[in-house]
Amino acid sequence: MTPVDPRELSPRSAGDHALMGELILDERPCPGCGYELRGLREFAPCPECGRIISLAMQGHDGATKKPSLVVEQLVDAPVGYIRVTQAGFVAMILATVMTFVVGVSLFASAFGFGGLSNAAPMLLIASLLWLGGLALVMRPRPLLPDAPRTIETEWWMLRLVTLLTQSAFVLAAAVGALAPGGPSAMGGALLLLALALALIGAIGWIPTTVLLARYADWTADTDLGWRLRYAAMGMGVTAPLIAVMEFAAPRSWDVFMFYRLFTIFIFMLLLTSLGVFLWSSVSLAATCALAAGIARTRRSKDQRLVDRMRAEAEAHMRRVAQEPEMRTPDPYHPIGTPRSPGASSLGKSGAPPKGPPR
Repeated sequence: MTPVDPRELSPRSAGDHALMGELILDERPCPGCGYELRGLREFAPCPECGRIISLAMQGHDGATKKPSLVVEQLVDAPVGYIRVTQAGFVAMILATVMTFVVGVSLFASAFGFGGLSNAAPMLLIASLLWLGGLALVMRPRPLLPDAPRTIETEWWMLRLVTLLTQSAFVLAAAVGALAPGGPSAMGGALLLLALALALIGAIGWIPTTVLLARYADWTADTDLGWRLRYAAMGMGVTAPLIAVMEFAAPRSWDVFMFYRLFTIFIFMLLLTSLGVFLWSSVSLAATCALAAGIARTRRSKDQRLVDRMRAEAEAHMRRVAQEPEMRTPDPYHPIGTPRSPGASSLGKSGAPPKGPPR
C-alpha cells in the first residue's frame, strides 16, 4: 500500500474537529515518547503516550518556529512552582469575590437600597490580594535544564505593564479608605485622583487577562484561554465606559432615564465579565491542583524506578563479589548465572562428550 503524504489529505480526512488545531506537516517527534507526529493535528493526544500535542509545547513557537526554552506543560514544572501558582489564583479568586460583593452593594445603593458601610476597606484588601496573587501567578515559567540562564525573560513587557496598571487599584482603594470622612466625603482633587487611578487599573485588565490567557494556553486548555480573553475585553471596556458615563450624565429627565438604563446594561456586562473571569480563575486553580497531583505521582513513580534499578545493580555487584569466577568473561555463560562446581570455564562446549546410549 502506497503511503499517503499528509499534505495531500483534506481537512475532513485528516480528522478535522472543532477542538483540533492545525495539521502538522513537518517532521516533529513527541517530547514525551519520541513518536513521529507528522500527519496529526494540534491539541490531539499522542497515540503513543497520550500527551496533548501543542505546537508551542513541542519546542517551537507558532509564529517564528524558534526553539522553546521553557518546560513543555504545566505538569512538567516543579511541584513547588505549581503550588505557588495555585495559591496566586486562590488569592485572585478571593479578590474577585470581594470586588463582586462591593460592586453589587454599590449597584444596590444607587437605587436607594442599603449598601455596605465598609466598602472602602474591603476594596483595599481585595486590591492587595489581587496584586499579590498576580505577582505569584505571573512569575516566569521554569526553564529547561539545558536552557541558558542569560536568556531574556519571556513576556517581560506584558508583566511590567500588568503590575504597574494593577498597582493603581491599590492606590485608588487607599485614597478612598484613608480619605477624611470616608469615600462619601471625598471631593475635588481626591475624587479625581481615585477615579483616575481606578480607570488606569480597569484599562490594565486587558493586558492582565491576556497574560493569564497565555498561562491557560500553557495548560493546553484553549477554551479556557479564550474565555479569559473575552472576560478581558468585557472588563477592560465596560469599566472605563461606566466611569466616563458618570461624568457625562445628562440633565434632561427623558434622556437621563435612557442613560440610566444604558448604564445598568453596561454595569451588568461588567458583572458578567467578572463572573466569567471568576469561573475561569477557579478552573485554573483546579487545573493547578490536578497538575500538582500528576507531577507528584510522576516523580514518585520515577523515583521508585530509580530506586529499584539501584537496588538491582547493588544486588548484582554483591553476587559478583561473592563469586569471583563470574568476573571471567565467558561467551557461553549467561551473566549472573552461577556455575556448578567443577564446570568448565568454556561452558557446555568444553564438557566431555557423552557416550552412546546403552
